[in-house]
Amino acid sequence: MVYRFDMRSLTVILIVVLQAVHSNADAYIMYSNSRIDHALYDGHDPKTIVMGKILTRNDFVWPKSASGEPMVVMDDPTGPLSIAFRVEKVVMGDGKLQNKKIDFDIQSFMWPVELVPLDTGTFCILIMNQAYQDPTWRIVTVVPVNLEKFYNGGTPVKSITDNYIARLFLEEQLLAELKHEKETKRQQVLLEQVGPITSLKSENVLLPFTKSVNEWVKRAALAALVFATQKQTYIQTLAADVNAFFTRYASRNDMIGGNFEYNNYSAWHLYYRFVFFLDPDQRKWGSRWDENEFRTNEKLVAKLKATGLLSKKVQDVLKC
Repeated sequence: MVYRFDMRSLTVILIVVLQAVHSNADAYIMYSNSRIDHALYDGHDPKTIVMGKILTRNDFVWPKSASGEPMVVMDDPTGPLSIAFRVEKVVMGDGKLQNKKIDFDIQSFMWPVELVPLDTGTFCILIMNQAYQDPTWRIVTVVPVNLEKFYNGGTPVKSITDNYIARLFLEEQLLAELKHEKETKRQQVLLEQVGPITSLKSENVLLPFTKSVNEWVKRAALAALVFATQKQTYIQTLAADVNAFFTRYASRNDMIGGNFEYNNYSAWHLYYRFVFFLDPDQRKWGSRWDENEFRTNEKLVAKLKATGLLSKKVQDVLKC
């Protein structure tokens, strides 16, 4: 059996474990919200996708000392331990879950609060599978739901049977949310999720975000347009930005500094987060998610290189 982790998930796991070793405490293995293309990739068994509502959230309660004061326990989680979720529609998978209540243990799951609020009454879409050696369900990806688009004026959503159609459906949901989103941080996380599953129909929604005053919104939108359309005008614009960024941040150890939005954040890691196909670790054996991702990423990077806008030094940095 082969287990796959995206690089951010692996980084989170390593950091948490190392902190636990350093403090001589128990480790909490955390996993983050998976990219949709990694949760639903070609050739993989379809997962279960449901839309529903958070009924309750049970928060972590700090244990108290003999004096009645809260105890501070190293490496303990500080977020909610569980949620109760009511399934209102099974989009793909086990139809018996319709109208059922599911209790999720989310102690180890990093719920993407900037994408979907972790609040009672929140509607959202969950991509799930059954936990390893456990009969309970495990959340793989949380996706925002646009109820107007979801029900399309009252038309029932047809059941989906394969990952490709599921990605198209989730792309519609993300684009519907993105189209009217005004908050910069949520624009970023919406673009981060929709970028790797964009299709040609996304162009008109994405294009206005290339005019954003926020540089990461602009980059994420531009990367999604390159991925979706492969139009030369977008490729040229992105290539110029890539060259300028990796000329300024030429070392793997360079950090975003000053008063920038992501102060003290790894410059390379941040760029690869939003311009997802550029990451060299996503373009080599052992790190790629599947053959389609590998071939697509290599093709897009070759097109950036072909513009002639990447210096030799930047090409060496990007291993292209």
